[in-house]
Amino acid sequence: MLIEPPFYRLYHDQFCLVKYPLALGYLAGSAIKKTDWSVQAYNADFNTEKKNFVPENDYVTGEGFDRYLSSLKDYSLPIWKEVRKSIEEYNPSVLGITVKSQNFTSATVIAKIAKKINPDIKILVGGAH
Repeated sequence: MLIEPPFYRLYHDQFCLVKYPLALGYLAGSAIKKTDWSVQAYNADFNTEKKNFVPENDYVTGEGFDRYLSSLKDYSLPIWKEVRKSIEEYNPSVLGITVKSQNFTSATVIAKIAKKINPDIKILVGGAH
């Protein structure tokens, strides 16, 4: 299983990354083509109930940033329940998490959730930053 951690969704439930994380798609496609592995790519930063995010009009500082910080500590939020459910349903033996500077902390939250579900799961981390 390959995961794009949430970032925008931590600022507001309806903010999201509306572009498919191509790196995960390429990696999943290559693994499927060259191995007999089953692979799922999951964008935890996408929400079908999205709202258009306009950085200059929406809160990314102040109230929004406070929500972002508190979201990283509150594992009972819907986003973390969604992540947990996705990992539990797919039940991977290996979890790859793409990490960029802005989502490093949420990537560590995902790794903790995965290890709580299955202490034997292998966690792989990589990315551009």
